[in-house]
Amino acid sequence: MYRLDIWVEMKVVVDIKSVETILPVHQKQVLTYLQQTSNKLGLLLNFNVPVLKEGISRIVLGLDEITISFIFLCVNLCAPSARSGQA
Repeated sequence: MYRLDIWVEMKVVVDIKSVETILPVHQKQVLTYLQQTSNKLGLLLNFNVPVLKEGISRIVLGLDEITISFIFLCVNLCAPSARSGQA
């Protein structure tokens, strides 16, 4: 039996790790917590990194890998022009 680490406002599941690398089993564990709590958003935090920003993974229940890849691509393509103020 597993227990989730933090449940923020009964809306966001937070799972805390301190491991060399985040494995697919860690992400699947967060997805299981999301299913059990009927929540959509989870954060997987790995504190075993030089910069904490590198250890944060956002997991959304119901988004498949293709959708996530598409969103990531769109954000990366749009980000430089949005930062520079160009359209």
